[in-house]
Amino acid sequence: MMIWGKDAHSVGAFSNTSHRDWRGCASPSKSLDTGHRPLCRGWLQFFYRRTLTGKAMEACAINKKAAALLGIGTERMTLWPLQ
Repeated sequence: MMIWGKDAHSVGAFSNTSHRDWRGCASPSKSLDTGHRPLCRGWLQFFYRRTLTGKAMEACAINKKAAALLGIGTERMTLWPLQ
């Protein structure tokens, strides 16, 4: 507090580009949200519901000990997203 003080500080914009009106959105970040969020959500739902790796990762997230008893490599499933 001695350096910055007690008041809140704001961070400026990360880019110097002007805001573009794309799909009726006022800022670029909102336009990315409206377009990419449903796509990413759909991909994640497909991954966790339809692939063996996704089902194994979900099983490890729910109960690691039970997943290990079923023969799932729990160490590999917890390290795979970090690679």
